[in-house]
Amino acid sequence: MNPTTSTDPQTVLHSLRQRFAESADGVLEAIAREQGLSTLDVVSCLPAECCTRVNGEHFQAIMDELSEWGEILLIVHTPDAIIECGAPLPKVTTGRGFYNFEHGSPIRGHIRLDACAEICLIRRPFMGMETCSVQFFNAEGNAIFKVFVGRGEDDVLDAGQVRRFEALRERFNSAVTA
Repeated sequence: MNPTTSTDPQTVLHSLRQRFAESADGVLEAIAREQGLSTLDVVSCLPAECCTRVNGEHFQAIMDELSEWGEILLIVHTPDAIIECGAPLPKVTTGRGFYNFEHGSPIRGHIRLDACAEICLIRRPFMGMETCSVQFFNAEGNAIFKVFVGRGEDDVLDAGQVRRFEALRERFNSAVTA
């Protein structure tokens, strides 16, 4: 995508909404960098059918749900690296001001309790393939990490995880519209 010539944020966001109406594909972080936006700003331009936005206060409930899905793909994407780990996501517990990943998985670490401001459940094409992800954002609109529905060796999304993903989206869509 060519950088938008306008520096007016509303014009840039409008342009992104039009682009995503035609195709929601693309590297969200790269688009954000090109446009001088946060990744969450870019995600907010995805069509409504592609993205369900959830308040970060639901972090632990969503993480507990994801820990039941089996092997997922966890991605941490920074300007300088994209780190991926395929494994079951451990449950999180709280202590000392952090969400702490429990033992029993290669995925380990700690996330500040107040770090997650928003969670986006996104279903869209990426590099021509259907994807389902749960993306966790901080108050600045930067992705903390992402959890993707797993794929089989044939690159097909895990059908059971897709059902769980859609149930999670429905649960939070219902909560927003209720």
